[in-house]
Amino acid sequence: MISLITIIHFGQKYYKVSKMLTDYNLTPLSFSCKLKRIGISEFNVSHWIMIYFPDKGSGSLKKIAPDERRMMRKAYAKQLIQVVRTQGFLSLTIQDIAKAMNLSRASLYNYFSSKEDIIMELTNLCIDYINEAGQTISNEEVSYPLRFQNVFEQAVFSAVYASDIYLTDLKRSSRHLYEKKMQSRKEQLSAIHTFYRNGMNAEVFNQLNPSILIIQDETVLRKLVNTSFLVEEELSLKQALFDYYVAKKTQVLTPKYLQNTENEDINEMVETILKKLSAI
Repeated sequence: MISLITIIHFGQKYYKVSKMLTDYNLTPLSFSCKLKRIGISEFNVSHWIMIYFPDKGSGSLKKIAPDERRMMRKAYAKQLIQVVRTQGFLSLTIQDIAKAMNLSRASLYNYFSSKEDIIMELTNLCIDYINEAGQTISNEEVSYPLRFQNVFEQAVFSAVYASDIYLTDLKRSSRHLYEKKMQSRKEQLSAIHTFYRNGMNAEVFNQLNPSILIIQDETVLRKLVNTSFLVEEELSLKQALFDYYVAKKTQVLTPKYLQNTENEDINEMVETILKKLSAI
């Protein structure tokens, strides 16, 4: 039997395949011979190529439809968020990552070519969420109180997606991805700042400093999504988010609009956030 493997080869990208050569008990020379047998010289391979290798059993790599592969890459990257948020990723091995994804090491390579590829998918997942949420916050056809809920949800997910240890590791290992993430964050903060300022001009929000409101969310929510803090304070995440949202709403909304949101189902909103978090 044979199975299809995606790899990168030679030159500056040689390190990308070194682990796979080890997994298949190949030396660079024997790998080069395999390439030459199918008419490919190692000196002109600078792009992604598809090479056949002997099947290594039930966990072996296989060909997957592009749409399914894209979907599964996102799903598996989500399963890594909690680990990366608390531990970072520089110390993680491929085996650690596969375990967090509930995959065998061989199966992981069906979807990702390397550890760097996994972190890229994870980072892009975070950026895509921020961009999508930003569109809702900027949509003036939606009422300010409803968009205020969106800002709160986005702040919760930002606390989960972008911990300090993850950002530190990203900065150390991939300047390009780090700068991309920071640019996305800059645009996110600008959109939220504008939202608060416009809400104040419309007399929906109290006159407060938008930058302070943003820093407040970052500080408080990073604490609330910390399991050890919740245990210490004998709080459930649901109760913590509920209490903070009520406090934030009371702080930001003017009395007129605060009264109009008395029938707002905060429990339902928090449950929705928790369901989304549980899917990670």
